[in-house]
Amino acid sequence: MASPHDQLFKSVLGVPSRAAEALRALVPSELGRALDWSTLATVDGTFADVEGGRRSDLCFSARLSGGNEDHEAREALVYLLFERPSSPDGLMAARLLVCGARLFGRVVLRAGASRVPVVLPIVVYHGEARWAGPRSLRALYDAPAAVLAALGEHAPQLSFLLDDLTHRTDDELFARTTDAVVRATWVVLRDARQAEGFAAYVLRRRALLEAARRADRDAFGELIRYLLRTHEGTTREYRELGHVLPSTTEDD
Repeated sequence: MASPHDQLFKSVLGVPSRAAEALRALVPSELGRALDWSTLATVDGTFADVEGGRRSDLCFSARLSGGNEDHEAREALVYLLFERPSSPDGLMAARLLVCGARLFGRVVLRAGASRVPVVLPIVVYHGEARWAGPRSLRALYDAPAAVLAALGEHAPQLSFLLDDLTHRTDDELFARTTDAVVRATWVVLRDARQAEGFAAYVLRRRALLEAARRADRDAFGELIRYLLRTHEGTTREYRELGHVLPSTTEDD
């Protein structure tokens, strides 16, 4: 069963138009200019994980529109992983290497392609403390520096882009996008570990949630369901908020 964090993340950012709003602020500026955001589409990101289960992360493809002298269609893959544990996963870079290899197997080898797309792995994290773990595969190698230097580029390399929501301010999150739903999603994910009751939190965040409700009623419903689970809300509290956010009770 999906966690409430994963469910909200995927229900909101699994929509390409919203994912584009979120990703524009995260990817390197040069890549952002090269991507044709109008072509952003979801790619199946479901894989068997190394523990024997299955994981499903968000993955997108988009056309690369810049520097294409031969005018052939080129794509980039953006692998967006939402990391929700309370402490950083020290082996994240290794896990992402495995995910990237499986993506290549699916979109390159099985498809009979002759080139491989660039892949940007992004980890969105909202733990109790700031991420302090390794961000690259090189930092994980159990070998002396001299050996790593001798191996050079022959040793697989991978670094991921980390978006640590833990220490982001409201102003920083709002500056990323004007999309009310994406703004609300970043904020409630960041605040999920605060020891604050459901009703108190909704009252404090009334303006933010009301803006999301006006933008998209379905997404607003996902936000409310998420808050009920993460801030231990009750059905009674949910109904009593009808005078604050009129649409909170319409679809119950």
